[in-house]
Amino acid sequence: MRAFCLWIVLSAILFGVPTQAQQADSFRTWSVFGGGPDNIHYSSLDQINRDNVHSLEVAWTFDSGDQHAKSEMECNPIVVDGVLYATTPNGDVVALDAATGGLRWRYDATGGLKNIGKVRNRGVAYWSDGTDRRIFAAHGL
Repeated sequence: MRAFCLWIVLSAILFGVPTQAQQADSFRTWSVFGGGPDNIHYSSLDQINRDNVHSLEVAWTFDSGDQHAKSEMECNPIVVDGVLYATTPNGDVVALDAATGGLRWRYDATGGLKNIGKVRNRGVAYWSDGTDRRIFAAHGL
């Protein structure tokens, strides 16, 4: 047990522990399900708080136009660099301006076919290696 604890301390020293400022910066976006890789559903943004939450109003809405009775959407939209990425009830992927709700692009995952059965929909994922950036979505008919 003692060796294990020593290994953790040495690892923290050798590989670095993020500072409080670095940790706060990592909670200012929502680029993966649950907000971040730790899935804690937390944001350090503080513009909305207990004192002003009661005065919030709807800023915008988006109607995908493809809802159907058997849709089982369980999608957590993500936001990357001011763009909200989400899936629609039919499984399409949309990119919306997060500030205005304006449609930037839409990917038709079914090639124009309409789903008539159950479509379970879990959303999208974001990946980047620093130069290349991608949005991933799984879809099955």
